[in-house]
Amino acid sequence: MKLWLNCLTSKVFLLREGVKSKGCVYLTNSDRLHFGKDVLLGNNVKIMSRFHNSKVQIGNHVCIRDFVEINAKGGTLTIEDYCFIARGVWIGGMGSLLIGQNTMIGIGTVVVSSDHNYNFISIPYYDLSEIAKPINIGKNVWIGANSVILGGTNIGDGSVVAAGSVAEGEYPENVLLAGVPAVIKKTINRL
Repeated sequence: MKLWLNCLTSKVFLLREGVKSKGCVYLTNSDRLHFGKDVLLGNNVKIMSRFHNSKVQIGNHVCIRDFVEINAKGGTLTIEDYCFIARGVWIGGMGSLLIGQNTMIGIGTVVVSSDHNYNFISIPYYDLSEIAKPINIGKNVWIGANSVILGGTNIGDGSVVAAGSVAEGEYPENVLLAGVPAVIKKTINRL
């Protein structure tokens, strides 16, 4: 019953915000969620601002497909204008996260801006606090399907992350990244 009620109240909130949705969308702490114009949300999308110090900002003309979860636990999670988030993507964490305009994120990708403190073996991992590790994904970036973008990563404008890659670290503009861990395969010469 609670999910049905959340779906209904979320639908009302989205209508007031002018956001189009296809099916049920589940929102948490909607007062910390901000949507631009012409946003389209697929079925079973979950957008959560979990704690008082977190918020989610979604820009204009953003398309978020079915079964995507956006889970801001700390800081600001920003998806800029004209982004496309494919089906089954998980985006979130304790650290701030910026996805630059015109960026496309492929099916099944995970973008996580935090890590667990694993230094104390006597304490179960789930009881340890998360460590914020901000992520900055530049403008016009294409992240291929089933990739993982780990906390502390910066991807320069115009870069491409090949499908199935695991990116962690600093990557410049206009490069092709591939592998586990992702390494620069070549520079992309733009026209």
